[in-house]
Amino acid sequence: MNTANHTAPDLAALDGDTLWWLLRETADGRRDGLAGQLAQLCVNAGASRLGWVSPPQWKLVERAISAVLAVLHLSTVRPILALSTGGWSFAACAISELFPQARPPLDSLDPARIRRALASADEPVQAMLAVSASRSTLETHLLTQVIAGLTKPRRPQLAWLSDAAGPSNVLPLSPRGALDQVAMLGAPLSTAFLIAAEAAGAGIAPAYASLLSRYDQIGLSAVRLAALAPASGSPFIRFVTPPWTGHGLRLWLLQLGRQVLCGKSSSFTPRIELGDPAQLQAPSEVRLDVSGLPRSLSALMELLYVSGVFVAALALRAGLPVASHAYVGAYKDRLTLARKYAHDLHQVRTVELPDVAASWLTDRPELTRLHVVRYDPGREAGSAAFTRATGRLCEVHVGSAWNHHSFHAVYADPGTATLVAVAPPDTAAAVPVPLQTAARAQREIGIATWMALAERAMIVQLSPEASGEGAHYE
Repeated sequence: MNTANHTAPDLAALDGDTLWWLLRETADGRRDGLAGQLAQLCVNAGASRLGWVSPPQWKLVERAISAVLAVLHLSTVRPILALSTGGWSFAACAISELFPQARPPLDSLDPARIRRALASADEPVQAMLAVSASRSTLETHLLTQVIAGLTKPRRPQLAWLSDAAGPSNVLPLSPRGALDQVAMLGAPLSTAFLIAAEAAGAGIAPAYASLLSRYDQIGLSAVRLAALAPASGSPFIRFVTPPWTGHGLRLWLLQLGRQVLCGKSSSFTPRIELGDPAQLQAPSEVRLDVSGLPRSLSALMELLYVSGVFVAALALRAGLPVASHAYVGAYKDRLTLARKYAHDLHQVRTVELPDVAASWLTDRPELTRLHVVRYDPGREAGSAAFTRATGRLCEVHVGSAWNHHSFHAVYADPGTATLVAVAPPDTAAAVPVPLQTAARAQREIGIATWMALAERAMIVQLSPEASGEGAHYE
């Protein structure tokens, strides 16, 4: 099939079968004509991130897992604690929610979460596997230092999964050894995901074999569905998920949709929704319905794969840069200012948050949606109280995970307000210094987030007796 004479608008004009064929060809190295344009849309840090298109052979997966074990001087992945953020951690959480024997990753600087990660497992942490393409992700890099400080003198072994070349304990994110992985689309084909799947003890070899034998059919169906969707306008993109869907999988789907599709074009402004078959279909809605998949590792891998291909195909047809989410730099660039911020913050109790949000938004009719983000030990809670108080669609999330699934989209959306809640500074002598460092960094991320969102954000500090409360405002 000849694509040499195609021009940019032709991506949206391709039928699903042709687009899937072109994706396969591009992932295999083709760069002439439209394949070159497609490869360029998948570039991140100078490399085309197309490792999500087709699974590598099983022998490469075995070799990648064995390499991690060898560097960590282990015979099994069970004693490994993964340190990661965003798509890397959400996908691993989806595994641990299905298979409790798999140790969940640690993606939070919340001291309580760090304590639980080190104390809750039946088997002591013998090694850390840090996942970051740049090896500079703030939370991941700091977690390696915090855990080393808490566990000395017997510090766990440390290995990194990364893009960058480095010492002998730095291994590639891709089983192929290529620069073809990116966090947004890193499941189920990255080494980070496959190590987590191995820890599930649920038969990674047969699950992978099933995907390897069926990926062409699954991918084709996903791209065919994407080809029916509009490549402009403001469609609702809804994922209809199985009853066994856990919190980690929901966050993975949110980050997939919001970071790949949102905030990149004024002519294509989709809204990402998670729902069930009973929900009323909105106008201009496109549904990926995977609700019938059974509860198994094989089904989870299929769900992740089909969702990634579907969303990437939507992005390509709209001419979006698939593998980048540039707006996250807006809060990262303000971290230095946040560290120096010495002003007192308005202090409230958790139960007061809905009324505080309502009062702030009273004279802001242009802000029609609200995200509440808690950078404290509080858990994610329902949004009903905020919706009632403000009269707006609301979501309640925990930071800094929110920064890795929704900040990019919210930053680009002038109609979304954000209420940031941080914990008070914790300098109690009884708290180990590494945990004080983690808590301070968590608070600084919250402050930097508020600074980045400017007039569309409000920040409050939870009173000491309220910090750590959960859904008391429901």
